[in-house]
Amino acid sequence: MYLFILQASPAQQPNTYGEGPNLSRIIDQAQKLAPPELMDLGVTFLIAPQTRSRARLVHASFGVPLLAAAKIKNESKKTILSYRIGWSYVHDDKMEFHNGDLRGVPAGIRPGTTQDVAGQAVPMDADAQQVIFFIAELTFSDGKRWTAKKKNIQIERD
Repeated sequence: MYLFILQASPAQQPNTYGEGPNLSRIIDQAQKLAPPELMDLGVTFLIAPQTRSRARLVHASFGVPLLAAAKIKNESKKTILSYRIGWSYVHDDKMEFHNGDLRGVPAGIRPGTTQDVAGQAVPMDADAQQVIFFIAELTFSDGKRWTAKKKNIQIERD
């Protein structure tokens, strides 16, 4: 199995004010480590910053399945009991959004903590220029739900 690992850079994380490595440099480094079968697709894999969301991806591994594993950070004040990861295929003139299955977290993800989560079988769109991964939905211990606003998932341009 091959893995392509992408971790949110300090520039993508809140309250860093742009300190740390440049996002494009990190992407370049990650692409150099990617297995040939992913590189031949000409697709860039990204994690959406989601700076004002209740939770966000802070790490993702790509391979087989396409999203082999991820880490979610709970930015809320409530325990997360379930989550849904989404992804968007970016084409020249549009973004095509998709959601994975709702996944439970029996022990919950406590506020301020980070949790490893299982990968998801995400089909590859060979015509996409980018695939952006994000937290699409959360369910909290009080029964309330949060859903990401698609308008906040942005295309990364050079």
